[in-house]
Amino acid sequence: LIIDKLIGRLRGREQVEMVAASMPAKDVLHITMRPTNGRRFKFQSGQYLFLNCPEVSKTEWHPFTISSSPWEQTFSVHIKCLPHMDWAYGIRKLLLAKDGAKLDARKSLEDKFAQSNLAASIAPAANDRPSKSNGTLQIGRHRLYVDGPYGTSSEKVFHFEVMMLVAAGVGVTPFASILKTLAYQAKNGVLETPLKKVAFFWTCRNEDEFNSFKDIMVGICEDPYLGRMFELNTYLTGEINLKTVTASEKYHQYAGRPEWNRIGKKMREDFPEDDIGVFLCGPIAIANQLSAMCKKLNPPRASVKTSVKNQRASEAKRPGRFTFFKENF
Repeated sequence: LIIDKLIGRLRGREQVEMVAASMPAKDVLHITMRPTNGRRFKFQSGQYLFLNCPEVSKTEWHPFTISSSPWEQTFSVHIKCLPHMDWAYGIRKLLLAKDGAKLDARKSLEDKFAQSNLAASIAPAANDRPSKSNGTLQIGRHRLYVDGPYGTSSEKVFHFEVMMLVAAGVGVTPFASILKTLAYQAKNGVLETPLKKVAFFWTCRNEDEFNSFKDIMVGICEDPYLGRMFELNTYLTGEINLKTVTASEKYHQYAGRPEWNRIGKKMREDFPEDDIGVFLCGPIAIANQLSAMCKKLNPPRASVKTSVKNQRASEAKRPGRFTFFKENF
């Protein structure tokens, strides 16, 4: 605890202002920010930052993956804020509280959420520096500080022509940033590596989790530059009321959990000579399953060397391999 506080005092604090805030899903808070010094917050897709809100806690810093693209003028994070998450739920209460309301009040916010149109983003005021309550989410007058950005293995995604992106729940955030960046690069002809396939697999407990990033993902499917090589697969793993499920031709929808060996085998059949990057932001259980899939489907190292040696005369390419990268939470 003492070491953590010492690090907190030494940590670089950059004050930012809240430009917009919304709740795209019941327990997910989307905050858009920018530095108060007028400079651009520089980061790369897949990176994360530490966020501090003195009005909730002066000493606590919490890590969140950046969900926006580096090409945007602002940057954003998505925060899961359930009642048992003291700090995250404190942010939610702070933004939903009326003027004069006590921060430590434990009154349920579900009725207020149901009555408010929180699914739509709250647009900033004319001067882009809103300071008064708009009746739902109060933005602009709260102090926030960030420390970062910091890198993760997700940055290596730009080195592969074929990739499998796997997310569980709110673990979709780094991939939202990555996909928006890929769409921008494809549109402007500045892709770091020529893309052949981007297959995205997203497991959610229910449709509410999926709705938190649905617009972004469907937008990628419809993107004229990236959409033709992008494949979206959603898996609802919780109890499902089939009457409430809306079908879509833009992406694949499944009930249950992914069968990774079948999926990996299909990817290998489609791209037998390509290295495939497998990237995960999710729990250790899925990480173990994907790691096992990669080991099972990869050719033995010895056979790879022999194959390359024997086939040099015909200039045949070596068999492709799966390479696994994980970011557990």
